[in-house]
Amino acid sequence: MRKIIAIFCSFLLAFSMMGYTFATSDLVPQKNDDASEVIHAKVDNVVFIGDSYCEGAFINDIVGSNYDEAWAEVTAKLLSLENYIVSCKGGTGFVHVNEGVRFIDLVNQAKDKAEDPNSIEWVVIAGGYNDHPDSDEDIVSYSAELFARAHENFPNAEILVGFNAWNTTDENAQENLDRVLLTLRQVVESYDGITYIDHLEDVLYEHPEYFTSDHLHPNADGQKALAEHLAAFIQETADAKMATQQKAAEKSTPASADYSFVLWIILGASFLIYIIYGLRRIAIEKNAQS
Repeated sequence: MRKIIAIFCSFLLAFSMMGYTFATSDLVPQKNDDASEVIHAKVDNVVFIGDSYCEGAFINDIVGSNYDEAWAEVTAKLLSLENYIVSCKGGTGFVHVNEGVRFIDLVNQAKDKAEDPNSIEWVVIAGGYNDHPDSDEDIVSYSAELFARAHENFPNAEILVGFNAWNTTDENAQENLDRVLLTLRQVVESYDGITYIDHLEDVLYEHPEYFTSDHLHPNADGQKALAEHLAAFIQETADAKMATQQKAAEKSTPASADYSFVLWIILGASFLIYIIYGLRRIAIEKNAQS
């Protein structure tokens, strides 16, 4: 009898441990052999929106032959992106129009380039230099329209917005750029579903060595600095998103985990019955001997 109970309890223990393992294995963050190195969330399917910085324009070279050194392309390389779209045009902005095009039109062009707009996971919009002549009212109005269109065109994407401009020579222009930055950030932070790219505006600020001889466009080092900041921010945002999803999954306990919990209760009860039965048999044997 005791052997049967022991075998039964062992079976329950093994089965419940199996159920618990299957229920929780997909909730644990995956790691490499080095336990300290957590595998980052995979980032892909990204749209980049920007101005001449994004085109890689240099002095006497506004057509973009330095395209591969521009921040969008370098960011894509740093993140090892397999699928991404770059939609940029010099002279454009959140408000500012060049040849009938502003950022909202670039978002529309990106949608036309996408095989499946629903598969786009990230939209990165960075600029601001060309908006310094425009009013705060226009920045608020056109930015809100831009963000709504980005959500409409790419309903499953995280929208990241940043300001990446600095003027190296004109104090008046820089004063206006600071105003644009403040207004744009207020709009972003008040708009649901848009994330501001913190400190992107600081990357070029007071770094004239990051500019070409036109004192207007970033050189290769400046573009790389922008890309490194963007890649790090995007990756951190993706990791935080993955962690949030894991916590949500842990809160909603899978059915298999519930079943495992029930088996543990049965197992505990079986052991308790076994102990009571054993103690009772000992007491009976002692009484018989006396």
